[in-house]
Amino acid sequence: MMGLAFLGGVVFKGKSGWCSSVCPLLPVQRLYGQTPLLTVANTHCQPCVGCSKNCYDFNPTVAYLADQYDDDRHYVGYRRFFAGIFPGFVFAYFNVPDPPAIGVGEMALQFGLYAGASLAVFAALETFLKTTPGKLPAVFGILAFNVYYWHAVPLLADAMERLTGRPEPEWPVWLVRSLFAALSLWWLWRTFTTEQRFVRKTVENTAGQSAKLGAGAAAAFAAEKNRAALEITFVPDGRRMGAERDATVLELAERCGIALESGCRMGICGADPVAIVAGLDNLAPPGDDEQATLARLGYAPNTRMACCARLRGPVSVALRPEAATAPAPPAAVRCDGSIKRIVIVGNGIAGITAADFARRTHPECEIHVIARERFALYNRMGITRLIYGRSAMQGLYLLPDAWYAQHGITLWLNTLAKELDMAARVVALGTGERLEYDRLVLAMGGRAFLPPVEGFGGPGCYVLRDADHAMHMRD
Repeated sequence: MMGLAFLGGVVFKGKSGWCSSVCPLLPVQRLYGQTPLLTVANTHCQPCVGCSKNCYDFNPTVAYLADQYDDDRHYVGYRRFFAGIFPGFVFAYFNVPDPPAIGVGEMALQFGLYAGASLAVFAALETFLKTTPGKLPAVFGILAFNVYYWHAVPLLADAMERLTGRPEPEWPVWLVRSLFAALSLWWLWRTFTTEQRFVRKTVENTAGQSAKLGAGAAAAFAAEKNRAALEITFVPDGRRMGAERDATVLELAERCGIALESGCRMGICGADPVAIVAGLDNLAPPGDDEQATLARLGYAPNTRMACCARLRGPVSVALRPEAATAPAPPAAVRCDGSIKRIVIVGNGIAGITAADFARRTHPECEIHVIARERFALYNRMGITRLIYGRSAMQGLYLLPDAWYAQHGITLWLNTLAKELDMAARVVALGTGERLEYDRLVLAMGGRAFLPPVEGFGGPGCYVLRDADHAMHMRD
């Protein structure tokens, strides 16, 4: 019946319903490193023979090896513990007397002693042998396999004698034992070979995730890789590293251990501008969001956002952007002369971007930004550093202090917008002043839902939403 199920799995692309994920022998089978022995490709993956449609493993041939190389040593420990005790358990199965020859308690004790001795040998070998994680469990699995059939084959021969009524010769027993031993050696070789491929393709390939490509795509990628050596150099210290195509400058800086402030990682917040000292044309062109942010920051033309700048060739990068040589002349724009004052409530990235674009399209009107917080635009994603760092707000501001004056923008810090009179077009401020407006922009962000936590609201209770919250936590 098992053979027919296996054949059905081959013929019907694995959908035979004989799935090892529900088989109680799965932990035993995986010890040999042979699960699955055969895969059959269908339209979307290459599953085990007998694959069930709810299986989540799209690369089953390395599933057990992936377990052995997992970073969670407790998770790996369960599998290695099973491998360690298995030969002793199998040996005890055939050699410990059954009740009533001995008591149940003594039988359990002998089983435990055999399994414990097997585990002790496993632990000793694991300590003193310098070998890869997959080899020792496979060896102990093969050992248990041979212990089982060494004892089981004579029992099978005795059963045949009882069925046929004539004595069976000894040589078939030794032949079958030899065949199983030869099969186990082949399994062991196959397991070691699979592990070598696994290490080569996954563990040693730290640059990125591997993927299966068609022959044409693989050749194209290989040709592109050979045509241009992708390398990034950070100046002035000259730190250099190789890179894969389309890696961002931010990713590569983090791999090098370089402290580069990051924010939204989409090029919108402006937290990580860098200067491209050489190879600016070897970067993917900036998108609309990055271009708008670069225009707002107003640095030199060789500035890029590190989180968006993707490598297509060798580049040299300085972590500090260069100042613009001269301010760009204002472009001639047609604007509505009736708009004398724009009021923006909120000085987050949305409010300041609105102010920036309003100034670009209207060079003469007043622009007022009302800020509840006492800080100008800063990198909100970096506020956790305020709790443990030493530099306070330094490095978190996303615009230089002079930017607001250069753009003719009045910033009202530490000021609440208390009331809005739509009919009179007036915003009443917490200072008692009233700002008339011709256009109003509400960019006040959101307020996260706070679950009703018992005890919250007393002294020392905060949410971490803005810079003041982080500073209160630090205090």
